[in-house]
Amino acid sequence: MAIPIRITLSEEQKEVLENWIRKGKTEKRIADRARMILLSAAGEAREGIAKRIGVTPAVVTKWRKRFVEDGI
Repeated sequence: MAIPIRITLSEEQKEVLENWIRKGKTEKRIADRARMILLSAAGEAREGIAKRIGVTPAVVTKWRKRFVEDGI
């Protein structure tokens, strides 16, 4: 059984991610990744996030791991 990845955001990180989503010029894939991280930080399950964004749960896990390892 996989250990859930816990995402905790600072106010600065949250603001940056929210700005990426709001900006009309941000690439869709970047905005989607930002949404994945924000929804993860809010406690939403990866399956729910995947369904909402239209990706597989594995993609959500990949971006959660990358965020934890590398940050924004």
